[in-house]
Amino acid sequence: MPWNPKPFLYKGIWLLPVLLWTLLVFDLSQQTFREQSIQPFLHKLVPKEEIHAYIPDVTVRYSRAVIDSQSEPYRFVEFLFRKAAHLFVYAVLALFAYAALYPYGMKRPRMFIISLLYVTAIALCDEWVQSAAAMRTSAIQDVVLDTAGGIVGLGAAVWAVPWGSRFVRRRFSSRRWNGDL
Repeated sequence: MPWNPKPFLYKGIWLLPVLLWTLLVFDLSQQTFREQSIQPFLHKLVPKEEIHAYIPDVTVRYSRAVIDSQSEPYRFVEFLFRKAAHLFVYAVLALFAYAALYPYGMKRPRMFIISLLYVTAIALCDEWVQSAAAMRTSAIQDVVLDTAGGIVGLGAAVWAVPWGSRFVRRRFSSRRWNGDL
């Protein structure tokens, strides 16, 4: 019986988004603080006097930084943006990791645990790489935040991946895709 590459390609293609997103994470972690800063954009977008109307009067202590929203409003908004980006990036990574495991027929709890371990390992490596970038610091709080983002992404994946898989299977199993037409 000749070797059929279709099952391998079907399963392997799901690893591509995981690989590409992981490379994106490491590319972003190598950038300097200045390269990633959104503060110049914020300065152009909203005058300092006006930004105070949109942000609460709070002081945030995170790792070794203290950020006062009233005296440093652009820094405060950037801080919130960066932490939201951590959640989003790692939620997507977890969703992709979970989806990549789905074609292998694993049980959901096992897929969940493997995906979460992958996300946490990438978060740890990301912080290590980030510590070598100019004007960047690594923080265990970011690993916790990344893992929390991964859990959010896995919550979405548990619901979305089986639905998406049924859609893909239905769509690509028609005669049109099998070359019968």
